[in-house]
Amino acid sequence: MSKYTQTDRPLKITTPLGPDILLLRGFHGREEISQLFGFHADMVADLQDEVRFDPIIGQSMTVEMRLLDVVRGRFAPVGKLPLTIPADQAAVDKNAPDVPGFAEAFDYAYKNRVSDKYVFGFGLTYGQNGAHQPPSLRLP
Repeated sequence: MSKYTQTDRPLKITTPLGPDILLLRGFHGREEISQLFGFHADMVADLQDEVRFDPIIGQSMTVEMRLLDVVRGRFAPVGKLPLTIPADQAAVDKNAPDVPGFAEAFDYAYKNRVSDKYVFGFGLTYGQNGAHQPPSLRLP
C-alpha cells in the first residue's frame, strides 16, 4: 500500500485501481467541435506498489481540481504564458513573420498599467496566503 495520499492535494485522480495507487502530478487535454478529444495525465506511483494497468485500460477515470482552494489561498498557483501578447495591431503588422514576438528589437509586447510586459514565459505567482506577488519574467 502506498504511503502517499491525495487527500490534501490540489489535483486528484480516481481510478479503478483504488485510492492513492496513482498520484496525479499534472493534467492537460484538448477538445474541439467535430474532432477527437485527447487528455494526458502525468501520474506517479510508489516504487513499492505493483501497478497493473490492464484493469484500467478503457475504464473511466475522474480528475478533480480543487479550484476554490486555489482562489482561497490554500494552494499557490503558478502559470506562464506560452506566447507573447502583442501591444496592438501595429505591433502585429510590424512583426517579422520569422521572429517570435519576445525576440523583436522594438517594443512588441503588451504592457499593463504597472509596466508588466506580457512576453513568453511571463506569469503570476501567488503566495501561500493568496497574496499577490510581483510577476516573474523569464525569457528562454
